[in-house]
Amino acid sequence: MVVAPESLSKLNAEQLRAVVNELLQTVANKDADLARRDAEITFKQAVKRAAAVMSLIQSAKLNGHDPYAYLKDVLSRLPTQRASQVGQLLPHRWLAQT
Repeated sequence: MVVAPESLSKLNAEQLRAVVNELLQTVANKDADLARRDAEITFKQAVKRAAAVMSLIQSAKLNGHDPYAYLKDVLSRLPTQRASQVGQLLPHRWLAQT
């Protein structure tokens, strides 16, 4: 039931209740839509991150590295690695730090 704001005062209690319930339902539906959209975005981001990690693991295997040792070393070195030297951490160029 769509009601113009100026005509709300002319409605009886049952009609007002119906308008309020409709508004509450509309808000709930919009909240559900927003939550669903946020969940889809979060899921898509998680899938992209998982794909990147799986790609690194597979690349490490193909280059003859133990994936756990590779990721452990790279993740420990990454915060202090110079931006110009990040390429040294790629699986095909990686040398374990001693």
